[in-house]
Amino acid sequence: MNNRIVDVLREEAEKHLVCVREDYSGRAMYGRKCFGIVGRHWSLAEVVGWARTRLDGHGIEIPQPKTDYMGLDDIWYWPELEGDPSRAIDDE
Repeated sequence: MNNRIVDVLREEAEKHLVCVREDYSGRAMYGRKCFGIVGRHWSLAEVVGWARTRLDGHGIEIPQPKTDYMGLDDIWYWPELEGDPSRAIDDE
């Protein structure tokens, strides 16, 4: 079920031109990596809203995201949702 949530969030992020992070390590995650989306607050809310609408009919709920602020943008991330490491972009 978590894979389905990640797939739908990723698809909606791509539709709305929001960046996807497959390998975010947020606060108190001690190096563990998870799925997240990066953008302006209103864009992230729109992505999650559309994803919730798509999953609602299937009885799947998207957990409440954690948030971090990255200068001009925010990241909403889900420690319980694993991203796809093969899709991660190397920042180096």
